[in-house]
Amino acid sequence: MVNDLVNTWSKRAKYVDDLTILEIIPRNSPSYLNCIVDDIQCFSHCNNMRLNPAKCKAMTIDFLDYNSCTWRPICTGGVTWDDPLPWRDERHVRVSVATDASKFAWRGSLISPVSADTSDYWTNKEQSLNIATKEATALERVLLAFQNQLRNSRLDALVDNQAVVQAWNNQSGKSGPLNKALKRLFFTTVDLNVSSHLSYISTNDNPADSHSRRLSTMDRKLCPALWKVVEQQFGGPTGHTCDLMA
Repeated sequence: MVNDLVNTWSKRAKYVDDLTILEIIPRNSPSYLNCIVDDIQCFSHCNNMRLNPAKCKAMTIDFLDYNSCTWRPICTGGVTWDDPLPWRDERHVRVSVATDASKFAWRGSLISPVSADTSDYWTNKEQSLNIATKEATALERVLLAFQNQLRNSRLDALVDNQAVVQAWNNQSGKSGPLNKALKRLFFTTVDLNVSSHLSYISTNDNPADSHSRRLSTMDRKLCPALWKVVEQQFGGPTGHTCDLMA
């Protein structure tokens, strides 16, 4: 759309005036602000026009009007986009995730703007996944657990697994299960309108690491050998005579 508008402008103009700038701006696409400004600057350079980049950006922002909630729909190729993504708040929410410390559980820590923790255990099927896939899956579940705090925000996620960080940054990994987990993570970030940046953190510095190793006393049970002794002592061939386990 921007290129089409650029090609229709008169090349006899010596300045990129206010009207020209206003014509190039898609009125319901505030998330493309930088692209709009870049295209205006490129047009002015190619046509030997004078342009103040600071003024250009200021005028663009004024036109879009951050407080306005009634954007005009764009029609491109017969398709109308009347449901643009909302603005992301100018804030950062940091999430720390650790899953490699345990084969049976995952845990995530919300560092800012508030502190909170979440955790759960892997299912029997999930316990067989490789550790990188578990890390990526854990990050997705942390996002879902804190979705009210993370929605429409910029996210710094601290992960103590370099394979996950590299695969996310490269948009692909060497493991099929890991790629599937990253795909689910990507769609979760899209649904929450989250801009995610993954960074590596060492296990010793990861605040969520120790929690993922911890077993709750509520989840303890007798080992099979000891349970067999209890069965024989208080049950025998006639069955239990009293409930001593309550």
